[in-house]
Amino acid sequence: MLFLRSDLMKRLYALTAIAILRCGQCLAADVAGSKDDPSLKRIEGSEILYYKASKFDTALFALEKVQFDSSAQAIKETKTLRAEGLARRSIISFRRRRQRLRAFASMRQS
Repeated sequence: MLFLRSDLMKRLYALTAIAILRCGQCLAADVAGSKDDPSLKRIEGSEILYYKASKFDTALFALEKVQFDSSAQAIKETKTLRAEGLARRSIISFRRRRQRLRAFASMRQS
C-alpha cells in the first residue's frame, strides 16, 4: 500500500511540474502594439515587455567617456552627438542566458 502511495505522489509531482512549465510558455506574450525591429532577427522564446515608437524624436549620444565631478556635483563637459529621426525603444526579456548572448551577437552584426 505504501508503494502505491509513493508512486502516485511521484506521478502527481511530475504532472504538476509539466503543467507549470506549459503555463509559463503560454503566458509569454508581447506588449500590445509592439513590433519587431526590422534590422534585428527575433530570438525564439523572447518577449517584448515595453515598446514605444515615434516618427520623430531626438536623442543625445556621448562620444567619449562620461565623468562625474564630485566636487562640483555635476557631470563634466562631454562631446555629444544629437541624432534626430525615427525612434524605437523596447525592453526585451530572454528566458535563457544563451538567448541573451545570441541577441548581443545579432546586434553587433547589424
